[in-house]
Amino acid sequence: MERNYQKFPETENGNVLWQLTQKLGVLPDEILVDFAIIFPTYENALKFGMFLLKFGYRVQVNNLEDFPDVDKNGYMGEVIVGIFMEINEPSLTQAENWLAENSKSLNGKNDGWGFLGD
Repeated sequence: MERNYQKFPETENGNVLWQLTQKLGVLPDEILVDFAIIFPTYENALKFGMFLLKFGYRVQVNNLEDFPDVDKNGYMGEVIVGIFMEINEPSLTQAENWLAENSKSLNGKNDGWGFLGD
Protein backbone atom coordinates (compact mmCIF):
# COMPACT_ATOMS: atom_id res chain seq x y z
CA MET A 1 0.00 0.00 0.00
CA GLU A 2 1.36 3.40 -0.96
CA ARG A 3 1.10 6.24 1.57
CA ASN A 4 -1.40 9.00 0.77
CA TYR A 5 0.28 12.15 2.12
CA GLN A 6 -2.99 14.11 1.99
CA LYS A 7 -4.55 11.65 4.41
CA PHE A 8 -1.36 10.80 6.34
CA PRO A 9 0.86 13.93 6.29
CA GLU A 10 4.44 14.01 7.57
CA THR A 11 3.42 15.01 11.09
CA GLU A 12 3.62 13.10 14.35
CA ASN A 13 -0.09 12.21 14.21
CA GLY A 14 0.02 11.53 10.47
CA ASN A 15 2.92 9.12 10.96
CA VAL A 16 1.17 7.31 13.83
CA LEU A 17 -2.03 6.96 11.78
CA TRP A 18 -0.03 5.62 8.84
CA GLN A 19 1.68 3.04 11.08
CA LEU A 20 -1.70 2.03 12.54
CA THR A 21 -3.12 1.65 9.02
CA GLN A 22 -0.19 -0.61 8.14
CA LYS A 23 -0.78 -2.66 11.29
CA LEU A 24 -4.59 -2.83 11.32
CA GLY A 25 -5.46 -2.49 7.64
CA VAL A 26 -8.41 -0.10 7.71
CA LEU A 27 -9.07 2.44 10.44
CA PRO A 28 -12.65 3.17 11.50
CA ASP A 29 -14.12 6.52 10.47
CA GLU A 30 -15.02 7.40 14.06
CA ILE A 31 -13.86 5.94 17.35
CA LEU A 32 -13.41 6.73 21.03
CA VAL A 33 -9.90 8.15 21.34
CA ASP A 34 -8.23 8.29 24.75
CA PHE A 35 -5.93 11.28 25.29
CA ALA A 36 -3.51 11.41 28.24
CA ILE A 37 -2.60 14.71 29.89
CA ILE A 38 -0.10 14.76 32.76
CA PHE A 39 0.22 17.33 35.56
CA PRO A 40 2.83 18.17 38.18
CA THR A 41 0.27 17.56 40.95
CA TYR A 42 -2.63 15.20 41.42
CA GLU A 43 -4.77 18.16 42.52
CA ASN A 44 -4.26 19.90 39.16
CA ALA A 45 -5.25 16.69 37.39
CA LEU A 46 -8.45 16.57 39.46
CA LYS A 47 -9.26 20.19 38.56
CA PHE A 48 -8.78 19.50 34.86
CA GLY A 49 -10.82 16.32 35.10
CA MET A 50 -13.71 18.29 36.60
CA PHE A 51 -13.41 20.86 33.80
CA LEU A 52 -13.66 18.09 31.18
CA LEU A 53 -16.67 16.47 32.86
CA LYS A 54 -18.62 19.67 32.22
CA PHE A 55 -18.32 18.88 28.49
CA GLY A 56 -19.67 15.37 28.99
CA TYR A 57 -16.41 13.58 28.24
CA ARG A 58 -15.48 10.27 29.79
CA VAL A 59 -12.73 11.12 32.29
CA GLN A 60 -10.37 9.09 34.44
CA VAL A 61 -7.97 10.79 36.87
CA ASN A 62 -4.93 8.87 38.13
CA ASN A 63 -2.56 9.62 40.97
CA LEU A 64 0.76 8.52 39.48
CA GLU A 65 2.11 7.82 42.98
CA ASP A 66 -0.14 4.73 42.81
CA PHE A 67 1.93 3.39 39.88
CA PRO A 68 5.45 2.72 41.21
CA ASP A 69 6.67 1.27 37.88
CA VAL A 70 5.75 4.39 35.86
CA ASP A 71 8.54 6.87 35.07
CA LYS A 72 6.84 10.03 36.31
CA ASN A 73 9.46 12.61 35.25
CA GLY A 74 8.15 14.94 37.95
CA TYR A 75 4.46 14.52 37.06
CA MET A 76 2.13 13.24 39.77
CA GLY A 77 -1.32 13.44 38.15
CA GLU A 78 -2.75 12.09 34.91
CA VAL A 79 -6.07 12.62 33.17
CA ILE A 80 -7.31 10.19 30.54
CA VAL A 81 -10.14 11.74 28.53
CA GLY A 82 -12.17 9.78 26.00
CA ILE A 83 -13.43 11.74 23.02
CA PHE A 84 -15.58 10.11 20.33
CA MET A 85 -14.28 11.61 17.11
CA GLU A 86 -13.22 11.17 13.50
CA ILE A 87 -9.90 9.35 13.34
CA ASN A 88 -7.84 11.59 11.08
CA GLU A 89 -4.80 13.81 11.44
CA PRO A 90 -6.57 17.20 11.55
CA SER A 91 -9.12 16.05 14.16
CA LEU A 92 -6.48 14.47 16.40
CA THR A 93 -4.23 17.52 16.18
CA GLN A 94 -7.15 19.87 16.90
CA ALA A 95 -8.14 17.84 19.97
CA GLU A 96 -4.54 17.77 21.24
CA ASN A 97 -4.24 21.53 20.77
CA TRP A 98 -7.55 22.15 22.58
CA LEU A 99 -6.47 19.97 25.51
CA ALA A 100 -3.04 21.65 25.67
CA GLU A 101 -4.55 25.13 25.61
CA ASN A 102 -7.14 24.36 28.28
CA SER A 103 -4.71 22.55 30.60
CA LYS A 104 -1.94 25.16 30.28
CA SER A 105 -2.97 27.15 33.36
CA LEU A 106 -2.62 23.94 35.43
CA ASN A 107 0.75 23.10 33.84
CA GLY A 108 -0.74 20.17 31.94
CA LYS A 109 1.17 18.42 29.17
CA ASN A 110 -0.18 16.12 26.45
CA ASP A 111 1.22 12.63 26.88
CA GLY A 112 -0.17 10.77 23.88
CA TRP A 113 -3.36 9.19 22.60
CA GLY A 114 -4.65 5.78 21.68
CA PHE A 115 -7.77 3.73 21.08
CA LEU A 116 -8.94 0.20 21.68
CA GLY A 117 -7.31 -2.04 19.14
CA ASP A 118 -4.23 0.06 18.33
